[in-house]
Amino acid sequence: MFGQKLFFYKDNIMRKILIQGCLKKIMFRTSILLLTVCVATVCFAADESREPSLSYTLTIDGRNHHITLDQPLLLEGNYKNPKLTLAASPLRRFPFGGVEFHYPATFSWEAEIVSAKDKQWVLSGNDFKIMYFVLADNVTLDSYVDAMVRQFGKEKTRISDTERVLGRQKYTGKLLLVKLAGTGINLEVFTLPSKEGSRLLVLQDSPPDNKSLSEEGDMTLRILTETFRDTMTPDKPDGGGK
Repeated sequence: MFGQKLFFYKDNIMRKILIQGCLKKIMFRTSILLLTVCVATVCFAADESREPSLSYTLTIDGRNHHITLDQPLLLEGNYKNPKLTLAASPLRRFPFGGVEFHYPATFSWEAEIVSAKDKQWVLSGNDFKIMYFVLADNVTLDSYVDAMVRQFGKEKTRISDTERVLGRQKYTGKLLLVKLAGTGINLEVFTLPSKEGSRLLVLQDSPPDNKSLSEEGDMTLRILTETFRDTMTPDKPDGGGK
């Protein structure tokens, strides 16, 4: 059994999830303990804790050249009085923990890399959040959801089965509709196949009243649908919870 404290807060209020036992440590916080990570882990952790670079498109006389910050770009040809336009990409690419996907470049970035087998990322917009966990412990979909329900309260939580196509794969999971202090929070929870330990993907949205999705949630889910890829698992007709 696990799960003694689980708290979700909205917008600028500090979010905390502390699940003890099988989930030894899942913690959301706005300060990232980079010093601890650098001392306790190897170089890959520092890379995984770093926000993906923003890419740009440099247009020279109508020709587009895709560039990344601090990366060299070789331009062939001769230019006389060229007309230049530099535009930032609206998306960033997440490439860690055995998954790849694009997400809005304006989302904030939080990462905690405890070890090679325990790490988590939180990508947050105003209404929508992407939470991804790689855990050493074997955490099932039902055990994770049960822990959240105990903390939110059964009377405040409605649970149903859900499924979502991300990339080329269909994932089955659980949808939690939570009402806290008059505020609605929707959470879709999925487990991804893993040879050892667990991988959890949690999609959290705070839609306006009488709507199932926020505008930001709708936009982000469309991006995930088009770009999500599980690099640890071959594409199959469907996948999901363990």
